[in-house]
Amino acid sequence: MEPVFKPKHKIIAEFMAFLTNSAISKDKKGNLTLISKSEMDEKIAQFLETSEYINAGELIESAKKMSKESINEGAEFVSKSIRSPFITYLKYHEISQKNNISLSDVIRMASIPAMKTKLDEFRDMPSVDQEKLRVLHDLLENWKDKKPTSPNKEYDLGYYAMTDEKEDLFNDFLDFSIYDSCKEHEFPIELMKEYLGSNSYIDWENTHPEVIMGFDSESNLFELFVVWNTNIYILQKYKEFKENIDPALHTKFDDILGFDINNYYKEGDTFNYVISGISGKLHIEEIKLFFDGAQISLRKDINAVIYGKITDDKYTDSDIAENIKQLHEALERNDYDAAALLNEKLAKSQLYSKVADLYGDIISSAVEQTNVITFTVPKLLLMLWEATKGERSIPDFLESNIREDCKII
Repeated sequence: MEPVFKPKHKIIAEFMAFLTNSAISKDKKGNLTLISKSEMDEKIAQFLETSEYINAGELIESAKKMSKESINEGAEFVSKSIRSPFITYLKYHEISQKNNISLSDVIRMASIPAMKTKLDEFRDMPSVDQEKLRVLHDLLENWKDKKPTSPNKEYDLGYYAMTDEKEDLFNDFLDFSIYDSCKEHEFPIELMKEYLGSNSYIDWENTHPEVIMGFDSESNLFELFVVWNTNIYILQKYKEFKENIDPALHTKFDDILGFDINNYYKEGDTFNYVISGISGKLHIEEIKLFFDGAQISLRKDINAVIYGKITDDKYTDSDIAENIKQLHEALERNDYDAAALLNEKLAKSQLYSKVADLYGDIISSAVEQTNVITFTVPKLLLMLWEATKGERSIPDFLESNIREDCKII
């Protein structure tokens, strides 16, 4: 009984048709079957007789693919793009860096062992054209010996879309951070509020936080960066304002806002305040993904790590509870100065917790998406690749053969 292929397995049907010098015929349900040349000629004649020219055309196209000339066409390289879960994507990247080869080379070397095994299954099949089988063996050997290319060191994982609410939250965070720095530098906060209130502008319309993955050769780990465009927080009338305040505050003003002549535009008197992002090392344990030691899927843990990065402080629920207790005690004894300081501390902790949660959203969004990997392969070998993979998912297919040293087994 001839095998029947579902429409989604068209490329596998084409591969088997190539190997057995057959044509592909479609039944009324859309399923594909292989037919011999004599059967094909008979069907074409039947279709022409009943004026079914579309069906006849499909068979004629299939007949063209039976030609020996298709071997030359099959040696031409084509691109194949596959989607992979992030944790698998990261694992492939780690192997590519460890072996100094590209991601496409990792896919190639992981695929070849199973493809060789698949070809061996056809060796003793009478229906298989042994000359075509030899051609496939040669193509596979040449593909195996293809010179590897060097990997990239940085990969863009895309942008995160900010809502109006999150934009407002981040605005508050930036202002609060600057005011905190004013205290450290003994700069009048009210003066800074006056300046920012009328001269700062954030261009949210054209800016979103971007997630980048870069390889750290010292730790042999990938690092995840959440970065911000360098020209979104625009400070206007910078020198004009500075020249009208106490000269003793000029240096402090520059230090608080991180003044850099490279980000200053004399025409317009504008300065681009650089927003610091966050970063952390990625690593995999079993099938779990970690960011600086915190499991990303455990949101409370990842938020606590991020909180420490943006505040240089550790977040604990017990500290919050103790501050609330002390605030109530201060109010009971009418100590409003102490109450104000404690309330400010609680407000800061609450704001930074929300920002940590925002960064947690950004990181989780980046690692929950699937990522595209593209490799090139001779057209005939792509057909073999699909036939070898069969019903297995791409990660399952590749995982069964991939090795840390990336040698072909």
